[in-house]
Amino acid sequence: MSIHPSDCECDTLGCELRRGGLFVLASAATPTRSRRLPFRDPAKVNHNSWEAGIAGEHRPDGSFMPYIGADGSRMHVKEYGENRVALDSVRRHQTSGSSIEKVS
Repeated sequence: MSIHPSDCECDTLGCELRRGGLFVLASAATPTRSRRLPFRDPAKVNHNSWEAGIAGEHRPDGSFMPYIGADGSRMHVKEYGENRVALDSVRRHQTSGSSIEKVS
């Protein structure tokens, strides 16, 4: 493959476009230093509950239900992780319909 000089008079498509002034390079073909990502409005971004530190479950309808602590506030991931065995046993009893035993 050879590179044609700027004053080339051959009949190739590239030389004809250059002579006609129609040679335009697409912006996607030029290298950039930064990636071009579409603008994402931070207010509309789907926030990840794990990154927010809120423990809970996603319901079948798509809603998120946070776990509530003994004081009525949202339970954080760290607190849920420390008490995971006890909390999961209570949750398992609730979903199975059997009676709930008090877990200390």
